Amino acid sequence: MLGGEPILAADGELLVDSKGRPSYVTSAGSGPSTGKHLLMAYLPAGQARPGARLFVEYLGERYPVTVAVAAARRRCSTRATSGSVVRLGPGMEILVCVKRVPQVGGKIVVTADGQDVDTRMSGFAMSPHEECAVEEAIQITERLGGGVSVLTLGPPDAAEQLREALALGAGRAVLLETDGREWGPMATADEIAAEARRQRRAAARATTCCCWATRRPTPATTRWVSGWRTLGWPCATGIKGIEIADGTVRARREYRGAEELFEFGLPAVITVKEGINLPRYPSLPGRLRAKRAVIETHQPQWRPDGLRKQALRGARDRAETGDGARHRGGRGR
Repeated sequence: MLGGEPILAADGELLVDSKGRPSYVTSAGSGPSTGKHLLMAYLPAGQARPGARLFVEYLGERYPVTVAVAAARRRCSTRATSGSVVRLGPGMEILVCVKRVPQVGGKIVVTADGQDVDTRMSGFAMSPHEECAVEEAIQITERLGGGVSVLTLGPPDAAEQLREALALGAGRAVLLETDGREWGPMATADEIAAEARRQRRAAARATTCCCWATRRPTPATTRWVSGWRTLGWPCATGIKGIEIADGTVRARREYRGAEELFEFGLPAVITVKEGINLPRYPSLPGRLRAKRAVIETHQPQWRPDGLRKQALRGARDRAETGDGARHRGGRGR
């Protein structure tokens, strides 16, 4: 089933609510642990009773279904207006940092001056690594309560990737809008840390966790965000498993064929690696909510942080030298 299939009463009549809206399947999938096919559906309140026997019509055939769970309970209010902070209630408040990257499989071409990536023919998406980070954050808050915020630093078009995360289930999105100039790791870390502090103050009763994904186990930005000059929180990188109980995190990662286990308190900064979970597909209602959602936008002031880009190298150059982008250290003058 693909979604949109009508839900019928036991007598074969289409279920319609008090406002004339028909019942239908919103999404479907297999449930290997239950041995059954699972459907998410919109039902009138009077029919959302566990054990109710109904039918779903698929390709002209009727299949019996049983209501297993009544209507979901809203944990908190998610209504927001421009410039407001969405208060998601007590529990885990997780801030996930995402990136706007060229779509997977696309050819990366460097501009003629070697200073940027030519994106004229490229589509953009949220990095697959960040999709895993968003999914892990949503799963944690589904178990423990709280909410998920997503953050990115980039051009105005990066709002598209924030909406992708909102469609997956995040409740709040923040865009640190830039003017096109390059941001170094230290300046980026300072802005991420500032947003983490704002979120922690806004959710004073909640435990905050800053989380994002990376291909590398020890990215510079991660260390600066968690370090003494910014947040001063514990930091764990390259994580492939997270368990949280009683304010304590047990994080697991694989390193050179061995498994490492870390235990630390919250708040904390955690990076996860692709493969920690299987990200969900956004549902149609999720996409519609994301399209209407208000994205908080801030315009941080750009400042140099001592690194200067010399040039970018294409794939052929990297194959020959083993290098990527080249940077020169030292303070700007």
